[in-house]
Amino acid sequence: MKGITKEIRRINQPKPVYLKCDYDDYWTNKKEIGGLTQERQDILSKIESCSTVMDVGCGNGRALQYLKHAKAKGIDFSKAAVEKARANGFDAEVADIMEYKYRAYDYIVVFDVLEHIQNPELLLNNLKGKFRKSLIISVPNICFWSFRLRMLLGYSPTQVPIADYSHWGHHIRFWSLKDLEYWLKELGYKIKEIYPQGTNDFLKKTFPNLFATDFLMVLK
Repeated sequence: MKGITKEIRRINQPKPVYLKCDYDDYWTNKKEIGGLTQERQDILSKIESCSTVMDVGCGNGRALQYLKHAKAKGIDFSKAAVEKARANGFDAEVADIMEYKYRAYDYIVVFDVLEHIQNPELLLNNLKGKFRKSLIISVPNICFWSFRLRMLLGYSPTQVPIADYSHWGHHIRFWSLKDLEYWLKELGYKIKEIYPQGTNDFLKKTFPNLFATDFLMVLK
């Protein structure tokens, strides 16, 4: 109950409203490179040494820092993000992820990207046939209990400032686990592995559609 009460208080706190969604501003103001969940670190650590890896939407190199054992490169449309990635010692390029001419890689990583773009179907279609081993994606869970509670209290589920980003429209596409399974199948992908993300291991694995904050998936 304490957790629910705390979440209700957080939900009801006033949120700032900004005039534009500017990722260059976001990356310019982001001081730390940040880290990944243990599950994401574990997945990336299993990538074989010297494998070629493309990190799509690499930001400041948050995932690339766990791919130093591989031949990894990142692309991002934000010049500020790529400058940060390069300053952190990573191979990164400013590019439109929707128009980029992808070659063949052993692995392609797409973390925290699909929910931010209008047509993720086009991106995933472009990536088909461009990886030899796996495509690794992460997608937030719109059915997470906190988002359901937001709706119960009269708010939209995720169109609010969270973490260190302040714009209301940072997520524009939404999925539940069932949505993802159907969606990916229709796009021609097979799910090899699913890793529910969250703080409670038992609940996120037993009731992933309710207690997973997001899903890490390995596709083929």
